[in-house]
Amino acid sequence: MPESFILTPKNAPEWASDREQLWNEVEKKDRKSNSRYAKEFNVALPVELSEDEQKELLTKYVQENFVDEGMVADVAIHRDHPDNPHAHVMLTNRPFNPDGTWGIKSKKQYILDKNGNKTYTKSGYARNRKIWLT
Repeated sequence: MPESFILTPKNAPEWASDREQLWNEVEKKDRKSNSRYAKEFNVALPVELSEDEQKELLTKYVQENFVDEGMVADVAIHRDHPDNPHAHVMLTNRPFNPDGTWGIKSKKQYILDKNGNKTYTKSGYARNRKIWLT
């Protein structure tokens, strides 16, 4: 069985530590048919470290790089083969607001000219780019 745990930011509500409720709430918030609920990555753990040291290293890395930025991390450490300890980390796409409600995933940034005015495409739309907040 994998060792699993959830890391939450300080302003996350209590229910964010419950895996089932967390992912149900994520699905409720993002209702579009093409919504992305989470980001996932896998990480190899050093075989030279003990299991406790592996968990500590992984927890510190995920905490500093993702959870402190507002994301919730759902972590599962797999040790089914002694030569391949690894972890699967799923991250929420939305941060939490200071009041514990879901924040926005991204914001729009307009592309400005050297005078600070919006630039436009040939068809008349303001040029912009998406800035991810997590």
